[in-house]
Amino acid sequence: TLGALLQDGSGNKYILSNNHVLARSDQASKGEDIVQPGLVDENCDPTKGALVGTLTGWLPLSSNSTNADAAIAQVNSGAVDPSGSILELGSLVNGTLQAAPPGTSSTGGKGETAAVGMTVAKSGRTTGLTCANVAAVNLSVQVDYYKDCAETQSYTTKTYQNQIEITGNQFSDAGDSGSLIVDTKTAEP
Repeated sequence: TLGALLQDGSGNKYILSNNHVLARSDQASKGEDIVQPGLVDENCDPTKGALVGTLTGWLPLSSNSTNADAAIAQVNSGAVDPSGSILELGSLVNGTLQAAPPGTSSTGGKGETAAVGMTVAKSGRTTGLTCANVAAVNLSVQVDYYKDCAETQSYTTKTYQNQIEITGNQFSDAGDSGSLIVDTKTAEP
């Protein structure tokens, strides 16, 4: 899932998602093509799908100091909605949930601190729009990563600190990785 659209001070736009989505769990090289739909949806064939960007940077999963699974790719002109709208987070029009354009951040783009009981939402490739509540904060979570798209060659297991737990049946599933989680009251990440 392409979680959010970022823009730097020069006006360059970037897709924000996970390292394991865009940088193939540290196996990619800077400048690699990013396609949509993703590799998993195209039987791990990088020649299929529409070219949407170029891998620009990522936080290395191999580093002990990394506490996030994140990567960015510079957007190819015309390849994604330039407004940064997120699918299904908008209003209901004629029975269809519209994309929501970004608003003006009340936190200067830094996001909010999650709190137990906060209602959150996300729009992901697999489960679409889902809402649920934050059940716990400050968790330690272990995640397994693989060297290959088919997830048959183990790469590393990473422990993340200060993570949040979200309750709710089917809040997310495989393929939703990279979805931006937002506060339903403010739409802040």
